[in-house]
Amino acid sequence: MDWTDKRVRILALIIFVFWIILTESFAFLNLLLGVLIALIVSCLSYSLLRDHWSCMEDVNFRKFWRFCICTMRIVKDVFQANTDVGERVMDPKMPISPAVIKFKSNLPGLLPKVVLACFITLRPGTLAVDFEGDVIYVHCIADEFAKELMERKLENLVEWIFKEN
Repeated sequence: MDWTDKRVRILALIIFVFWIILTESFAFLNLLLGVLIALIVSCLSYSLLRDHWSCMEDVNFRKFWRFCICTMRIVKDVFQANTDVGERVMDPKMPISPAVIKFKSNLPGLLPKVVLACFITLRPGTLAVDFEGDVIYVHCIADEFAKELMERKLENLVEWIFKEN
């Protein structure tokens, strides 16, 4: 493992910031433990991620900021859709028609497709179960969720994150 690699240091910094957010503490021992854990985790995960760094090379601050904005929107959608899924589960009269659909993505590159699959999984009522090239297999709990996915609003959101200008 090469500590001079900027990506390893960035990964350790991201893990450390996440540690601070989770622990909500700035006590010296807690920060020291956070640094140690961030270094160990980044060291261990570097060998796992080493072959996949190439898809991260075109990520810049603008794309990161857009990702944060879209994540906030997805979180809002998650809360709204959770109510719907809860009603479907609790009320036997609500329509549940589970199905697995093939969703062909028009996004270029691996990273945008992975982000799309993660956003699909985050939304209640849908679960990305498999990924083959441009096709994402999605389990939907009801037809409305499949129709919403086919409207490509989520894909357009991910496309906005990764567009250049």
